[in-house]
Amino acid sequence: MKHCADRPDLWYRLQAFGLPEVLLILTACIGVILLAIPFLTTQKKQHTQIHSVENLRQWGIALNLALPDVSNQLPWKGDPWEQARKAPLFNYAWYILLRPYISQPALDEIPENHQPRVGEKSIWVNPAVAKRDLPRGASRVFFYAMNAYLSTDKELLRISRVHNPSATVFMAETASESASLRPENVISLFGNTRNPRKDPEGMAHFLFCDGRVAAVTRRTFAAKDENGNYIAETRLDSRFTFLPYEGAKPF
Repeated sequence: MKHCADRPDLWYRLQAFGLPEVLLILTACIGVILLAIPFLTTQKKQHTQIHSVENLRQWGIALNLALPDVSNQLPWKGDPWEQARKAPLFNYAWYILLRPYISQPALDEIPENHQPRVGEKSIWVNPAVAKRDLPRGASRVFFYAMNAYLSTDKELLRISRVHNPSATVFMAETASESASLRPENVISLFGNTRNPRKDPEGMAHFLFCDGRVAAVTRRTFAAKDENGNYIAETRLDSRFTFLPYEGAKPF
């Protein structure tokens, strides 16, 4: 039987690697890490997108469940929080009316130190939003908001008046103090661009009045006409619009 001392020890075997071999191994390890970073980043982006889409789908389910209970009237669009609390339609605001159908507390029942915030796992929070996206000095932020054209300050709109539910926006991603949505406060957070918040190809998720959720580019939802008006706010469109019917006004 050979004595274990006859075998090359670990140190001897390590000495067999010269500087070129060590550098080659280090280079390979660094290469693997660099290749993994984009993959992990992509995976994280896809996860946040899926989570946000699921949040919107849940709000769509809540809408469909609520409509028969309120004579098929769409919820009130809401407003900046302090202003909305004084409005006669406050109890019909989407964030008050819809929440029981998905077992959520009303926002005004949640203590201030437990309000929805960045990084929290919640149907109220878009996981793609970062602190840099929040309005400065905001006391309360909505991560999703309802189309401002679907109600007025004094009237709720019946779903039957929406000409094309599959193309009419009900809700979309935002990071704003206002619970009502117009093209200027939609936030586009993903796409194949470095700055999707400004790039025409940057995309945001939209929930439509028929319950469909889809990604829409800034080129579509923020398009303006020759007079500088948002097209989705001034013209009915068969594929995408904020207007439920001809001549609709949000205020």
